[in-house]
Amino acid sequence: MKNLKKLSKKDLKKINGGSAPECPAGYKPCLTIDENDQLKWTCIWSTFSCNP
Repeated sequence: MKNLKKLSKKDLKKINGGSAPECPAGYKPCLTIDENDQLKWTCIWSTFSCNP
């Protein structure tokens, strides 16, 4: 853990993803890629694997 670099606020704001949504029972949050190649959170069935 010694080699960790401290991130600036500017760099932190560029990180995609953010907070995962609260999903209903039987679903789980998953990062997906939309038609514009942007990452976004969605809720998928718990039985599916999460592949961005």
